[in-house]
Amino acid sequence: MVIIPVRAHFLTLTISTPDIVERPVRVGRETRMQRERVMRTREIATTRTQASLSTSFVSVNKIFAAADIQLQLRETTSDRAEAPSGDEALDDNGFFLLARSFPMTDAVQLLLVRRFAGSEGGAAIEDQGVCAVGDSSPNTALAHEFGHLLGVAHQGDIRDLMNPGLSPPGTPLTPREIIDARASRLAVRFGGPPRLVARVDRPVQHILSMDSITPNSAMADHALLVPPPWKIAFWLIVAGEALTAALFASGAVELWRARTFKGRAFHEAKRFIFAGAACGFIVWFVGFTAIGGEWFAMWQSQVWNGQQAAFRIYVSVVLILIFIAQPDCEL
Repeated sequence: MVIIPVRAHFLTLTISTPDIVERPVRVGRETRMQRERVMRTREIATTRTQASLSTSFVSVNKIFAAADIQLQLRETTSDRAEAPSGDEALDDNGFFLLARSFPMTDAVQLLLVRRFAGSEGGAAIEDQGVCAVGDSSPNTALAHEFGHLLGVAHQGDIRDLMNPGLSPPGTPLTPREIIDARASRLAVRFGGPPRLVARVDRPVQHILSMDSITPNSAMADHALLVPPPWKIAFWLIVAGEALTAALFASGAVELWRARTFKGRAFHEAKRFIFAGAACGFIVWFVGFTAIGGEWFAMWQSQVWNGQQAAFRIYVSVVLILIFIAQPDCEL
């Protein structure tokens, strides 16, 4: 797991505007009105709180969990800054000017403002490790800007997290985006170079934790959020697949040895094939399709849905079983 620290800045933008006021001035026995030029200051503070930001980070990390990346809120500060464009809403140009005052050192810099002008609800500068979002920006906008910091470019599909507009809540990363995020300079800086061999138990973890299914799914309460069940399920799958392969191999050897036997004896040599088919059906139909697909809603995940692959395997097993189960006549 790559942990990327984030320092959040709750910004109060100040807007200074000139004004002319009249003040009474005593001149001898007379009182005259004198005009003076003064600067009036307005403050536009973010309404976000640390509690609401922590909640947003939970949603964001559910998305980036598919890439084995966690964005960790390390520190929050309250800061004041002059609004670059003199407007209540921070736009892209104003953000680029403001970002210079918040360079990334030991953590990614997140700027929180009252309003951000633009269809994305935020902006990011990958080279500087700085991003910003407005108060009304949804969690997907925050995840979108973190995605840019992780080197993930815009995509054209409206259903994609990285489309130029706003994505539906909880939109997952695509396999291509997962690869790009893991290989980004930010992920390498805080987590080291990406491993050539990914953790083979990671799909089981994401399926059982249900962190990539449809947001607010009615089945989300089936999720297993602690590591021990992930490990148990993974090794059960490995054991089931290994046993299936061993039984099929043993069955092939037995049938080869019995190739010259009479029909009845040859049929009795099929016992390992029957056992292997039963074991394979349990693994890929009961395990993947019934339990993984239906109980843990694997079909709702755009990243970790293995139902089609499981279907191909257990259908092949059934077809082999049907063929092998045919009665053998004497030649």
